[in-house]
Amino acid sequence: MRIMLDTNILISIVIFNSQKLKEMLINICDKHTLVLSSYIIQEIDEVIQRKFPNKKRDMEEFLFNLPYEMEYVPNTILEKEIINIKD
Repeated sequence: MRIMLDTNILISIVIFNSQKLKEMLINICDKHTLVLSSYIIQEIDEVIQRKFPNKKRDMEEFLFNLPYEMEYVPNTILEKEIINIKD
């Protein structure tokens, strides 16, 4: 199964050292495929730069060592291209 995590989860793992989230991430990486979008990577960088600039290196190292599949998304999406998806 391919699983995508959002920015808040990934930041919480690194910045707040959440053990439960680390365990979840290990489980995902061991048994499934972690997927991150280019948008999420960009958003992580913006949030870290704005709120936790002293943790930038930690986040870069975390992402570098994290096994994930990258999905590229366009920077802009036309409204007619948006698909309505339930959470």
